[in-house]
Amino acid sequence: MDESETTSMAHKRENESLKQKSNDLEKLFLHMASAPEDVALEALQLLRATSDPVSALRLSEQKTARAVLPPIYSGQELELMVRHPVAYPMSTPLESDTLARLLSGQADMKFLNRRVGFGLSHASPGATTDTWPDNRSSEKSIHGSEHALSDKSDTTASPIGPDQFIFDFDFDPRLAHLDIAFWTAVPVTNQYAAAAISLYLETDHLIQGLFDTGLFINDLINRRQEHCSLFMVNSLLAFASQAYASKDMQASSRSYEFENEAETLWHAETSSTGKLGSESLADTATMISGLVLLFQSLAGHGRGDSSIKYLRIVPQIAVRMRLFGVENTLNAEDSAFNSLSEEKQKSTAHATWGAFNLVVMQTLVFMVDTPEFPPKVPVPEIESIPPTFSSFCGFWMIVSEINLVYHHSNAAGGVAASFALSKYQMLLSFADNLQEDMVLSDGSPDHVVVFHLFYHAVILDIFRPFIPAERQHGFRCWSQSKFATSPEAIFAASLKQLKRLILIYRSQHRSATYSIFWSAAIFYVANAVLKDTSDPKWHFYFLVCIKGFQALFTSFQVVEGIVQGLLTMAIESGAMSSSETQILIQELRDRDDRYRYKLMDATRGGFVLDLGLAMTNPDAAKVECLADRFEQMAMFNEFTDGVV
Repeated sequence: MDESETTSMAHKRENESLKQKSNDLEKLFLHMASAPEDVALEALQLLRATSDPVSALRLSEQKTARAVLPPIYSGQELELMVRHPVAYPMSTPLESDTLARLLSGQADMKFLNRRVGFGLSHASPGATTDTWPDNRSSEKSIHGSEHALSDKSDTTASPIGPDQFIFDFDFDPRLAHLDIAFWTAVPVTNQYAAAAISLYLETDHLIQGLFDTGLFINDLINRRQEHCSLFMVNSLLAFASQAYASKDMQASSRSYEFENEAETLWHAETSSTGKLGSESLADTATMISGLVLLFQSLAGHGRGDSSIKYLRIVPQIAVRMRLFGVENTLNAEDSAFNSLSEEKQKSTAHATWGAFNLVVMQTLVFMVDTPEFPPKVPVPEIESIPPTFSSFCGFWMIVSEINLVYHHSNAAGGVAASFALSKYQMLLSFADNLQEDMVLSDGSPDHVVVFHLFYHAVILDIFRPFIPAERQHGFRCWSQSKFATSPEAIFAASLKQLKRLILIYRSQHRSATYSIFWSAAIFYVANAVLKDTSDPKWHFYFLVCIKGFQALFTSFQVVEGIVQGLLTMAIESGAMSSSETQILIQELRDRDDRYRYKLMDATRGGFVLDLGLAMTNPDAAKVECLADRFEQMAMFNEFTDGVV
């Protein structure tokens, strides 16, 4: 007893303690009376084994929750679901027919078969040749129509409007007066450019926010180059055309043409200074946005070396413009920023945050440095509900802090577990405070699902260094860790969320066939399931990953190398035979014959694919190394086929 405590105070304290124990016992008995028989018996055994009814109650309540909820495999996961339901929502299993469609290919075929339908029933009587073909030829490419490759004078015909066409995505009405011939030497129609840009604005722009949509489109249709530039437009169309290939088969070839045009413009823009180490005409917001888009186009084509070159130029320009990566970063009070017009401030803020987010995002798979100093200019508003872009800005800011310490600590010998847990708690708090529209629900738009995909992918990376490579997978039975916060339990809980999210995204969102931003989550899951092939569900999830990439191959050439790399990992881990993998790669190539033109040889992505191997041998873990090994194994099997 405390010496300062009086007798009456001691009696009061003891009475409170007895009252609490009585309440705990009452709760335990009520729980046993209402719980299933096996749970009640377990509670009685726990009570006999301990003098603390609270411990028995807590463990018994966990067992009850596990009996009525979808499978939960650790106390840590259950606690996360209760305390942080935004990050770890409780969910019900998907319908079995939905899961079956994911493997049959119907999930993506449903979207691929819904190519853009072009009806002229609402077209004005005076419509010129610069119009879409009618529904009878809707399966025919725009460029395969009789108006396909007309000279540029044909692309300046009368204005177009969304009421003339039937799209399975939103046609931005502000593009009705677009004259694309002003911006590019690539011979495409106004409608093609408007449709490709519209698809980008509806999908990837809500994640990237590289420019203010209103300012960009206003300059685009009015032929002004303040918030728009030739380089930026060609880079945008190079990247957007890859997604648009899911609607128009020949958009793939157009993507390469726009890409070449953008690179030509870039070299012309920077040739006067000789090198990028000095200030040049390239130091503009539109140039930064254009570089990001060009990087993504090159990466989508599997041109790894070229893409990384442009990716590394982005932070160099940002440093010179003091946007990020430098100690005296621009902020809202800085005269160099607040002296700009309101429109210029918007453009600068969009390019700044969009580029910073992209650079940090790419550290997940590309071996690039994280900028030491993040942006300080205000996060711009974007025409989006939910506010996905602003949520990404806050998220990538936290990830940049994690990356900086991990990179330094890995060079010095390892990161402290306390740091990992502190940043994990920061991410949990961040999710707890997301706006309601960013919380996952049945009606969540695709870009919200993508946000949560990245969220859990980053959590896997946080705890990967603390788990042996062979144990970087989920749980299949109840695991009671002796630690309150077990890295393996957290890893397993986030992996479980990631698995469900890729099923939801693939089955419910048509952008699963043309948005590259969910691809990182696919190979994160593939890496994990290959670590535990004794799990009866591993094969299902691995095939879902392969089928997901097959769907993206219609748009992105780099997918072939990724699939080859994953199949190499499956063979080398003993999970699949070479003959099984050949069937899957042939399915991919058959898809190529049916939906697109193959324009290049083997891809060289330049990014890490084997996440476990990357911890010890990053070069061997790259997609091109794994893809090369797949080809070598295929050649060996071909030569030895039938040889005893």
